[in-house]
Amino acid sequence: MWVIFLVEIAVFYLLALLQNSFFIHFSLAGATPNLILALFLTLLFFGKKNNFYLFFLAVLAGIFLDIFSAGYLGVSIIILFAVGFLAKKAQISLKEGEDNYSFLFFILIFVVAQVLYNLALQHSFNGLVWSVLCASFLFFLIKKFKLEKFLK
Repeated sequence: MWVIFLVEIAVFYLLALLQNSFFIHFSLAGATPNLILALFLTLLFFGKKNNFYLFFLAVLAGIFLDIFSAGYLGVSIIILFAVGFLAKKAQISLKEGEDNYSFLFFILIFVVAQVLYNLALQHSFNGLVWSVLCASFLFFLIKKFKLEKFLK
């Protein structure tokens, strides 16, 4: 159980490094993908349904977002917890029969969460397309290798 948490910490750290050191050189119209937010929402979409897991992911993602940004430490944690809570509520209300992990619902929830996050931090929406592409890749990676059973 705790091994999953360690793996998630390592993956968040790796994506934070990629986002701030590698993808910064491959910007599209001056925008880079928000890989941390993409991973946060993907794990939230497939992960456990309790509030502890939401809090753990919000703290983990928020710390990595705040460390590599110029803002205050803790702001992203609060915003991610609120956005994650709203995304979880939307996911519960949008569930469809057998397939709890519909791609259309995932993208809808992701775009709304990304917009709310950018509005709360007063960021531009330049990286929205990049982030949706990265989140789509993570979604299909988890579905392809059936990794959602490890996130439960």
